Amino acid sequence: MSETEIIRIYKPIILLRKCTGCGDCHTACPINAQAIEKGEKDLIIVIKNGHAVIENPDLCDGCGVCLEACSQDAIHIEIKEEKE
Repeated sequence: MSETEIIRIYKPIILLRKCTGCGDCHTACPINAQAIEKGEKDLIIVIKNGHAVIENPDLCDGCGVCLEACSQDAIHIEIKEEKE
């Protein structure tokens, strides 16, 4: 009998009605920091038109640092589990 591996998929969501566009989530995200340090353009969270925007949700590993950084409670992460 083979074991089924469960894969977690993380989907960060910005609640625009709460977001002030301060950029704390963008700055706190370790994946963003690594990409910026390497000169890469693919970021998870960017600030556009005064709000945080999720550009590349597939890069999110669900660490939750952005949640902790957001003083407005404007970010949530949905977790979906899929069997492989």
